[in-house]
Amino acid sequence: MKSLVKTFLLLFILFNFQTYAEVVADKTVDFLQERSPVITRRGEFLLDTTIASVSGIGEQCHPAVAFNGTNYLLVWSEYRHGRPTVYGTRMNPQGLILDTAGIPIESMSDFQQFPSVASDGWDYFVVWKDYRYDTLWGYSWGHKTCVYGSRVSHSGMLIDTSAIEIAEVFGLHSQPLVAFDGTNYLVVWRRDFVVPGIFGARVSTSGIVLDTPPFFISAGSSPALSFDGMNYLVVWEKAIGWPENYDIFCTRVTQAGVILDTTGIAVCTDTCYQRYPAVSFDGMNYLIVWEDERNSPFPDIYGARVSPSGLVLDTLGIPVSTTDSSQRYPSVVFEGANHLVVWQEYDLSSDFIIRGTRVSTSGIVIDTPGITISVADSIRCLAAACSDGSNYLVAWQDRQGTAALKYDIYAARIDQSGQVLDPSGIPVRVKVPAQQSFPAAAFDGTNYLVVWQDCRSSSFPVLLPDIYGIRVNQFGGIIDSSAIAISCVPNIQWCPAVAFDGTNYFVVWEDMRDDVAVYGARVNQAGVVIDTQGIMISGILLPGACSPAIAFDGTNYLVVFTDKYLMHAYGALVSPTGVVSDPFQISQSMYAANPVVAFGDTNYLVVWGRSDIYAARVTPSGMVLDEFVISAAPDIQCSPSVAFDDTNFLVVWCDSRTGFDSLDIYGARVSSEGVVLDSAGIRICGVENYQASPAVAFDGSNYVVVWEDYRSDSTSDIYGAELNTAGHVIDTFTAVIQQGDQIELQLTHGNTDQILLVYSGWTNSINAYPTCTERIWGKFSPSVDIKEHDDKQVSNYLRLQINPNPFRYRTDIKYQIPVDCDAKISIYDVTGRLVKFFNLKSDIPNLQSKIIWCGKDNNDRTLPNGIYFCRLKIKVGSIMGKIVFLR
Repeated sequence: MKSLVKTFLLLFILFNFQTYAEVVADKTVDFLQERSPVITRRGEFLLDTTIASVSGIGEQCHPAVAFNGTNYLLVWSEYRHGRPTVYGTRMNPQGLILDTAGIPIESMSDFQQFPSVASDGWDYFVVWKDYRYDTLWGYSWGHKTCVYGSRVSHSGMLIDTSAIEIAEVFGLHSQPLVAFDGTNYLVVWRRDFVVPGIFGARVSTSGIVLDTPPFFISAGSSPALSFDGMNYLVVWEKAIGWPENYDIFCTRVTQAGVILDTTGIAVCTDTCYQRYPAVSFDGMNYLIVWEDERNSPFPDIYGARVSPSGLVLDTLGIPVSTTDSSQRYPSVVFEGANHLVVWQEYDLSSDFIIRGTRVSTSGIVIDTPGITISVADSIRCLAAACSDGSNYLVAWQDRQGTAALKYDIYAARIDQSGQVLDPSGIPVRVKVPAQQSFPAAAFDGTNYLVVWQDCRSSSFPVLLPDIYGIRVNQFGGIIDSSAIAISCVPNIQWCPAVAFDGTNYFVVWEDMRDDVAVYGARVNQAGVVIDTQGIMISGILLPGACSPAIAFDGTNYLVVFTDKYLMHAYGALVSPTGVVSDPFQISQSMYAANPVVAFGDTNYLVVWGRSDIYAARVTPSGMVLDEFVISAAPDIQCSPSVAFDDTNFLVVWCDSRTGFDSLDIYGARVSSEGVVLDSAGIRICGVENYQASPAVAFDGSNYVVVWEDYRSDSTSDIYGAELNTAGHVIDTFTAVIQQGDQIELQLTHGNTDQILLVYSGWTNSINAYPTCTERIWGKFSPSVDIKEHDDKQVSNYLRLQINPNPFRYRTDIKYQIPVDCDAKISIYDVTGRLVKFFNLKSDIPNLQSKIIWCGKDNNDRTLPNGIYFCRLKIKVGSIMGKIVFLR
């Protein structure tokens, strides 16, 4: 009886929630692999799991620091991959860096700047100004500036991998600040537009934003923040009169977010300007410090104590430092006995330096003329200060270790007597995992060789990529224990391509050892590089050769490339033994950008973009037969890719004919005789926003096309389509949907209908080691859109019937296929994972046959209860049905 009730309930749940399962399935990745390697993401696998790190790449600036009772967390904004992102590391009280690889706090937006950090006594909360594309406006048009935050655990792990949006700030110059009150955090910032002023929002320790919308605190800018055990004190500068003069004001804010001093408390209203306040609490009073120009021409550092009741105790101000130098951008912290005030100082006889002084709780300046903390070098050296209760910790940006080429973050401890414990500073540089990009792949009949450009040997100030590769078997298993160094000569090697000649692979790339040239190297099937110094392909008489592509015709390779000065397309024949013929010109028209090539039955087809899509046929002997236009639609067509199906070529490209701000994917078939069969073009994808950089391959039955797709937000996912040889789109699918960008796609045909997709994808970590950089990923076909559908082109001669359905022990899958037709039945779970497949063949016209499925996978393991999808596929199309399995 219990079993019967259980079965009934399960049936009820499955049938009532099957719509949900179908929605999940529709969003599922459809490039699948039959056996997963160690590191996967829903079918994708990472090719190179080694952590090759580069030290000291990227400008580091705007440090902030907090102490959680055990360790400090230092955070900063670092320029990696052309944009600032927030990184951090823990440091113990003895000055030891605990996270040598760094902690990537949030690296998926366009720009992250001005971080601030606080601790709840155990974990940390980091906030920053975040500048990213506004997905409501669309990718091409708008940005919005927000305050975001992420929690970091006491062990240095990022808790909020998707950052918390706290509020939109409507401004470009706000630096958010955060403090903790024992229960919640308070985040404050400056808003420039709509309603200008200082705003705030509380955030719980569980990451919940408690004030939506945020609350208004006061008009002003450059906020500072501290907590006294009962209330917060928010301090700011306020512009007064014309020409503008700045004064210092503050207000108390309760833990509930109530403003106690709605008109503000005037801390300093001297006739000169006072700017850039900072504040700390010593258990009795606040100490507010600021930059003050009352003794012009150079600013000094002044301060004033304010009681928890809001009474200003030092109405004339405390002259903290009034030397003849320029003293700016103060910071202040209390360590249990005295405050430490630090600032940037400059005079004409020296560089910028970091100086400080202790100030007692009674407002007495202890260290005159001050403590030299570091001889720094910075235009605006923003120092941050913190305390562990015994010592102070000061962090700043500094050029001292990199020959004045860039700024790094340094730190120093100062004891309670004012002695600097680390006079040379502690470099807070962390190692950066190497970036990998621009993959390409070829198949040798057994394994794939995937190649890419790799920055593991780079050092600041420039990234100097080399060419690396790795072999992959047909199940996604990585053959090589470490990546193969294909070319690591001095200077830059990038943008590789690869083909196989039946014996060896041939890898080509753009090389800057001799101006800009195209080089190549053979790699055998065992992964051994034959031409360790490389072979020049473009020739010394043709400088500026770049953007190579390669194909093999059964006898020789044809390597095509662009002359970057005149922008013609050129080619060179290379024998399997590495003998290079003289380069020859392929295109007569200029601006032949990014040429691609495929070999047909008798000739090559070389394709390039020039605002339109052009092509030329080239014989195996290197004779150019013709040059013709494939697409000359309005606006821009670019980024072509090409494949051959044993009869015709399919060329695909990006196309802006529907509007310059909305690129679509188009294609056209071209015959072996050079006739464009689809003169109007085939619209493969035309959804909102834009699609870019398509790649195409032929799987033996149909074409598979994939592209970078920005339909969902500002990051790129990978979508795809399947086209039959008649040029009809017979299927569309999602290929990769992951956090961050998936870009630089390439497809390679393996055995039967297997396709390998390789791409550069964002990688947060490898084996729990934080990376946060682009790495090379792979994913296998067949592609499948997990939806029930009836393709009208094949419904007249394909039949699929499943009975019983639902089933417990076995079900009969009856099918009908055309005579002498190769077919396959594949079964997928709702995540898109291939669990079982059957190869079929019919020798009798319209024969209806059946197979039996017992709910087991290819390894004879019984699968769990649930919804499965059964796909019957032949060369020209497919149909699909749904199966419910109940044990």
